[in-house]
Amino acid sequence: MYAETNITLNIQFECPLCGSKNNTADHGLNQSLETGSHKLECPHCHQEFELVINEA
Repeated sequence: MYAETNITLNIQFECPLCGSKNNTADHGLNQSLETGSHKLECPHCHQEFELVINEA
């Protein structure tokens, strides 16, 4: 027997270049969030940066 649930994560973080608030939903990462490095573009300053997600 098992229980199943679906979750949507929306984690907020700051752009390391301009300091603007971003969240994982802005970048399509709220449905499939994995540890590791994700190359993103800030929707505010349009610069690329890497978001590194580590395990707890």
